[in-house]
Amino acid sequence: MFLGTVVAARALDAAGLAAATRLITNYAGRLQQPDGVFHHAPDAPVAWGRGNGFAALGLAEVLTALPEDHPDRPGLLDMYRRQMVAMRRYQAPDGMWSQVVDIPGSYREASVTALTLTAMARGIRHGWLDQSYRRVAERAWRALLAHVRIDGTLVDVCISTGAGPTRRYYLDRTAVNGADDRGGALILGAALEFHALD
Repeated sequence: MFLGTVVAARALDAAGLAAATRLITNYAGRLQQPDGVFHHAPDAPVAWGRGNGFAALGLAEVLTALPEDHPDRPGLLDMYRRQMVAMRRYQAPDGMWSQVVDIPGSYREASVTALTLTAMARGIRHGWLDQSYRRVAERAWRALLAHVRIDGTLVDVCISTGAGPTRRYYLDRTAVNGADDRGGALILGAALEFHALD
């Protein structure tokens, strides 16, 4: 839901936007659940954290590129808002989101928190979400700061994860505690989007 749709949307022409909206609508039709979260894949019925973060950012990127009067915009905005409602509900008290979003006992994971914060802050800034989400974003930012050590290494970034058949597969994925380029890049992106709220 992320890479292909973002590349197509950033083409900023009619064909690219049509491809982006078609891709994201098809993905969401197969993966978004009634409560708003996304499963990792049709054969992986688990609300994996980073997968939900990429879904959120993919939706935010396409919405950013779409003209206000685009006929697919209302449907995409509804998908985005339903996911943000779910993510607000599943945010842990410390501000993080979990490795498996809807299992509170799974470990707090930095990449889902960074991606969700990025998408949420963009939604607040563009008026897709109301200002009540600002507190959610602020808690996420404070929590992320606690997952970056003074030397720039990170705490609790899930390793690469292909689609898995069970919740146990996702719960047992190792968390990186140290250098992680992917996690670092996602946290920098979250920092830029969060501070654009000021």
